[in-house]
Amino acid sequence: MLPHRPRASGRQVLLSLHHHDRLWDGLITTDSRMLNLPREMAVLRQTNLTLVVAEESGHDPIKAAGLLFTHLSWIARETTPQQSQVWLLRAPNRFPEEAWFYLERIADHQNRGVENLWQEVRLSNAELAEDPLAL
Repeated sequence: MLPHRPRASGRQVLLSLHHHDRLWDGLITTDSRMLNLPREMAVLRQTNLTLVVAEESGHDPIKAAGLLFTHLSWIARETTPQQSQVWLLRAPNRFPEEAWFYLERIADHQNRGVENLWQEVRLSNAELAEDPLAL
């Protein structure tokens, strides 16, 4: 059985990254609670590390990775060892919208009534029943 090791605090992790033989830019996490911990923020500021927080991703590694990959090139370009940085990445869950909402937007943009636009662009029953890509 392996000996129990206490879990490292965010402060300890940041300080260890600062002292590591390899040069580290910072830490990527889903733990947004770190942003409310004064000791962690003080160490971050003193070490000029970068903290990237994929907020609202919960325990979903795919969502967290997607958030990170979406912003990674910009973060990498803007990160500097002369200043601490916090990057708070968010992608809240959203509810879907009905296609009618977008038809209304298009009609409004064209200064038309949505019903007129709908009648003009909708498929007939015959067109709807036919697969246009069938061989």
